[in-house]
Amino acid sequence: MAADESKSGMDGLDGFPNEVLALILELLDLDSLFRCHDVCKSWRKCSLWESNYLPHVFDAYTELTHGTRPLSATLSGSEKTQLLGELFRTSVSALPVFATCRSLRDIAVVLRRLDRAWLAGNNTSFASLSHVNVQTPALCMAVDTETGSIVTGHSEGIVAFWNASEKSCYYQSSFETFGYRRVIPKQIAIEGNIMVIASNNGGIVVTRRSRTGRNPPFIQVGEFRVATQATSICMEKYVCIVGENSAVSFWDLSRFAKYEPLPAGTNPSQLLMTIDTSNDNLPVPNSPVNSLFYRDSQLYLGLAGSRIQQIISQSSRGRIFKRQLWEPEEDPYTRLALGPEYHGSSMGQSRLCPMGSKGDILVSWADSSIYRLSPNIGDDLVWEPRYECLVPAVKSSCKDCVGIYARGEQVICRVRQNEIELFLGNGALIRRIPHAHGDISCILFDPAFIAVGTKEASLCVYYFAPWHKICANGQGPSPPAATNSLQSALSERKHTYKRKYQDAMGMDLDKSSVVGAVVGSNAGLRVPTKNTLRGSSPRRLALESSTGIKIPVPAP
Repeated sequence: MAADESKSGMDGLDGFPNEVLALILELLDLDSLFRCHDVCKSWRKCSLWESNYLPHVFDAYTELTHGTRPLSATLSGSEKTQLLGELFRTSVSALPVFATCRSLRDIAVVLRRLDRAWLAGNNTSFASLSHVNVQTPALCMAVDTETGSIVTGHSEGIVAFWNASEKSCYYQSSFETFGYRRVIPKQIAIEGNIMVIASNNGGIVVTRRSRTGRNPPFIQVGEFRVATQATSICMEKYVCIVGENSAVSFWDLSRFAKYEPLPAGTNPSQLLMTIDTSNDNLPVPNSPVNSLFYRDSQLYLGLAGSRIQQIISQSSRGRIFKRQLWEPEEDPYTRLALGPEYHGSSMGQSRLCPMGSKGDILVSWADSSIYRLSPNIGDDLVWEPRYECLVPAVKSSCKDCVGIYARGEQVICRVRQNEIELFLGNGALIRRIPHAHGDISCILFDPAFIAVGTKEASLCVYYFAPWHKICANGQGPSPPAATNSLQSALSERKHTYKRKYQDAMGMDLDKSSVVGAVVGSNAGLRVPTKNTLRGSSPRRLALESSTGIKIPVPAP
C-alpha cells in the first residue's frame, strides 16, 4: 500500500489508514512511543492514541497486582481503557501520583518514572513520622488506597491513621472484642470498605468504612474468634483468610459490607471451612502460618523453618472450570516444599509473596536467602518446584528478614532489622539503604513508597515517586522561578514539550541519590547471581503431601 506523501510531507503517515498505523504503533516500546510525540505534528497526533498505551498500562497493572486482581476477559478495548484509568487513579497507590492523569499516556509516563526510580534505587524523599500520642512500638501495617492512608497498629492498642502525602496522623482508634477493652492489633488487612484486625487473644475485629467519610474512618461492626491465635491474615474480596497455628480458616464477611442494620442476635460472620496444615514429618508439626497469599484458586503458606506449603483447589489441579478454594467441591490437597537446611534452620521463618503475573513465588527461607519458585500445577502430589536462587543467605547471626516484596519481575526488596536491600529481578544488588531510626518491626510496600514501622514507635516512609516529590523535614523541591510568568507563549510551549520529554525519559534520574541514608557505591556491593541449593536433590525440595482436612460448618 503506497502512502500519499503530498498530504503530510516526508513522513506520509496520513496516507495510511488508521488501522494500519495502529498495528505499526503497537509494535513500539514505550521509549519509542514517547519519542514519536516529539517528531512532528502528524507523529504527535498518532502517538496520542489511547490504543498505543493500552497494552503497556495493562501489563503494568497485571505486574503490580501480581495477577491477583484480573480484569474481566469480556471487556472491550474502550471499557478496559476506562477501567484501567479509574483503577490507577483510585486504587493502585496510596499516593496521588496518578490522580491528575487524564489518559493512558499520562499513566504510562508516571509508571516509567516510577520504574526508573526503583531500578536506580533512588528514593526521592524520606520522612520520619511520629506523633505525641503514639509512643509504643508498631506491630503491623496496612495501606488504604481509597483514602491515601497508612494504617498502623501499636502495642498499646492504638490503631493510627496516617496521611501518606501530608505525613500526619489524622486519627487514632481503639477497638474492643470479647470483653477486652482495648485490642492489641497483631495483623491488619483492608479490602474495599472492610478492615479486619487480628488481636493477640484470638479475636478478629471487623470494621466498616464510615459512610460519611468523616472520623472515625472505620467503625466496628462485628467480631469473631478463631481456634488459636491468628498469625497472619489477608482478604480476598469479602472472604477473610486467617493463618493460625497448624491451620488456616476461611470466613465470609460479605454481610458486613452492606450498609444495612443487622438483625439482633445474629452473627454475620460465617466460617466457610478450616484446613489442617500440620505435618508429622516436620520438625515443628504444628507450625504457625507466618505469611500467606492467595492467587488463582491456590493458597501459599510460609511455615516455621525453611518450609512452605501449597494448598490447591481440585478444580485447578484438573484444569477444569476453576472454583475458589473455599467453594464446595472435593477436598483440596496440600503440597510441601523444603528450602536449604543449615544448623538451626528449623527455628526461623519462611516468608513468601507473589512474583510477576505468571504464577511464580518469591520465597525468603529461614536463612534469609531468596528463591524464585514455580507453582508446577499438575497431577503429582509431590511439589518439585522449578527453583532459582536469586539472593544468597545472610552471613550474620541475625538471619530473619522482616519482609520481602517483588515489584513485578523487575525489582526485589528484602527488609531486615536495620536496612532495606533492593535487587534486580535476577538477584543483582541495586542498593542497600541503611535504616538508622530503630529496629524495623513491620513493613508495608506500595508501588510508590516503602513504609516501615519500628520498635521505637516511629513510622518511616521512603518515597520512590519523582513525579510527586514530597517535602521531608522541611526540605523539598524549589518553587518555579518567577521569570516563568514572563516567558512568551512560544518559549513556554517549547519548555513544556521539553519537560514532558525529560519526565517521560527520566533524564533527572541519571544521578544516583538516596534521601535519608548514606549508601556506598554499587560496584562494591555486587553479589553472585547463580547459586544452588546444597545437595540439590529433589528430596530436599519436596516431601510427601498431606491431604487437607476440610471442615464445613453450616451457616447460623
